[in-house]
Amino acid sequence: MARNPENLSYQLAKASTAITFSGSLSVLSSLTLTAVVMGLVAATPLLVIISPVLVPAGVAMLLLNTGLVMSGGFGATAAMVFYWVYNNVTGQHPVGADKLDQLASTLASGVRSIKNRHEERLGSTSATIHRVHNDIIKQILTQQWLLHGQETTTM
Repeated sequence: MARNPENLSYQLAKASTAITFSGSLSVLSSLTLTAVVMGLVAATPLLVIISPVLVPAGVAMLLLNTGLVMSGGFGATAAMVFYWVYNNVTGQHPVGADKLDQLASTLASGVRSIKNRHEERLGSTSATIHRVHNDIIKQILTQQWLLHGQETTTM
């Protein structure tokens, strides 16, 4: 297999460019790391002196930034929900509308069946409650009559 001199020179140019570029980036990276370490060494005494102010300020900035990011995220979510609802109301059938309709009908049928079961149980329970209530009333009246009858005989 014969080598093409044009192809070889092209590959050599690509390799030398890649080596030069990666070497330059490595040098730039090491210089940046050196500058950061030297700056940190120089700033450490100042940071120690003003740390009672920096730590609360850093916490406050963290909370502020977190709040802003969350607010933006919630706002974007709300905008997308409004857009989806608008499309659903105007009949444009957005993504997921068919699943939402299926879920709504499934939930409605489940709620209906639970309601029917509880109505059946409450019907039998209600009759039992009325019977027990009447028995208790009879017992109370009987006891009062007996007590009242004993009071009249002792007088």
